Amino acid sequence: MLKFGYTRFNIPYFATMEEINYIIESIMFVCDFGWMFLPQYKFSSVNDMWVNLSNHEDPKRLLGDIDYSSGQMTSRSSQKKPPFELHRPTSAKQRLGFDEYLEKAKVHLVKTVRGYRTMFATERPDDLQMNIPSEFRDLVWFLTPVDVLPDLLELGRDVDFGRLQTLAGSEKAA
Repeated sequence: MLKFGYTRFNIPYFATMEEINYIIESIMFVCDFGWMFLPQYKFSSVNDMWVNLSNHEDPKRLLGDIDYSSGQMTSRSSQKKPPFELHRPTSAKQRLGFDEYLEKAKVHLVKTVRGYRTMFATERPDDLQMNIPSEFRDLVWFLTPVDVLPDLLELGRDVDFGRLQTLAGSEKAA
């Protein structure tokens, strides 16, 4: 039912200090603000995974379903949809600097939190409630979308990144 996990990342020996700083800043961004994206997700008790609310069917991810014959990774469950296209800039002019990516993340966060007012205008969807049997509820030690949504809705539509930093308890200046 509930699967515990961990995350590991490695930094290659040839990474520049700029790349290392970007990785660390990105991890810190997720640590400080990742919980603010929770209302965009629901828990699928069928697959024991979190899925985006816009995903209308529960994804099925089985290792045996992965196929590389087309030159890119696809799976049987994803073949109904076009494969994800990663935009790769062809010139240095088109590439953003690391600071610009972090700024885009901040803008996206503010836009997302502002959108919760519209997204949840009438009521909270049942999808935000986790369908965890009562005997396992004591094992839930993490925040759920229902836990954070009231605080985010209180901010209103005129929220800015500074207010989100205050709410997150982030000490770093905008």
